[in-house]
Amino acid sequence: MGISEFFQLPLNRFIFSFLSPLLSYTYLLLLGKIYFWLRPGERRLVVENILEVLQGRKTAGDLERIIRATFRGIFHHYAEKLFQAYHEYEGVVTYLRKKVRISGMEHIDRALKQGRGVLLVTAHFGGVEFLPAVLALQHYHPYMVVKFKTPSLRRSLEERAARVGITPVDADEGTSFFRLAKILKRNKIVITECDEVESINPSTAGCGSMFGVPVYIDRSIDLLQYIDRSIDRWQRKTGAQVLGIFLIRNGLGGYHLSVEPLEASEFSPGSVTCGLLNLLEKYILQYPDQWYQWKNWKRLRAGADFISHQVPSHPRRQGYSRPGVRGVQPEHRMPGTAA
Repeated sequence: MGISEFFQLPLNRFIFSFLSPLLSYTYLLLLGKIYFWLRPGERRLVVENILEVLQGRKTAGDLERIIRATFRGIFHHYAEKLFQAYHEYEGVVTYLRKKVRISGMEHIDRALKQGRGVLLVTAHFGGVEFLPAVLALQHYHPYMVVKFKTPSLRRSLEERAARVGITPVDADEGTSFFRLAKILKRNKIVITECDEVESINPSTAGCGSMFGVPVYIDRSIDLLQYIDRSIDRWQRKTGAQVLGIFLIRNGLGGYHLSVEPLEASEFSPGSVTCGLLNLLEKYILQYPDQWYQWKNWKRLRAGADFISHQVPSHPRRQGYSRPGVRGVQPEHRMPGTAA
């Protein structure tokens, strides 16, 4: 049983139906300590990966603080997930309206005016579970790529998503990629993630860079923005605008929704995800305790044999690979938020 399934046991779902956000987090903090006490190897892996990346960038005192805060951040993440899914609906809406400060929405509005769809890319970071609802409460109606861990959570989130104007897209559906391409061509908003380890297949992955080392990247985001003309005619370039979006927790118990364009206005095929990883790296270095993929860092790192076979797709971004047709098979799985 993984941590997500552990936190979503029936008793916990019941408790979250009536606890306040503060008490929900306190309760999950206790459960989380029990979980990692039972799984010392998992805890050790998180710590090792944090030290591998941040040692030399942070002082010893900062590293100790970051490690403690990272585990609290993991518990926050699951508390937010369960609170959103099982707490009284109007209470969730009231909480989000009160707690979230927003900036950068003009980038979404400007992109929508171009009529080619908007691909909002986030990560396993901050208050990502609240992100679609926050957008919907601002009268945007996004499509969210998700992976459901339990049937109960799927039923609850689908019902609530319909009430607020969010359309979930199951990342494990074999046709999800083609469905998303059509959605973008209708000038809609799609939310997905750029750091989903489970969706990466080394045989079809590209190669990017984070923290100065090569990492595997899923080609899906690049392919949705730029579709190679050698495949079916309807799949030609969507031209969707790609923006980074992050819901950052602040120290006052609230959140800041930040929307950012990529650094360069034009990217060669295959480099969009690399630009997003640069943006994600910036946020991780600023808020290292709010990234939930520390446990999977070694799985993101690309092996030497893999790197040697990659062809850079951008002369100024060495190691970036050009997306190919084989990454767009009907069975292709999109990266998505695990629910």
